[in-house]
Amino acid sequence: MKVGVPPVVTLPPSTTTIASNVVLIPGLPVPIQLKNSDNYDDFLDTMISSFKKHLLTISGTTVAVIPSVPPVPTPFPFVGYK
Repeated sequence: MKVGVPPVVTLPPSTTTIASNVVLIPGLPVPIQLKNSDNYDDFLDTMISSFKKHLLTISGTTVAVIPSVPPVPTPFPFVGYK
């Protein structure tokens, strides 16, 4: 039986099984700059922009099982949320 070494990757390959996702930093608060306006579109655009900035500050670790012999649980860090 041949035993191979899994390649070094920056993201889990599509053939891996995700074992767990752990959020280590739940994100930083982003101030919302609201203007005194009756325009709902401006308000919603400001809120959406603030939410997107907040999501970029979330980070943690995903533990995936690399298909090898034997299967190896390997942590992969992640930053941001898409």
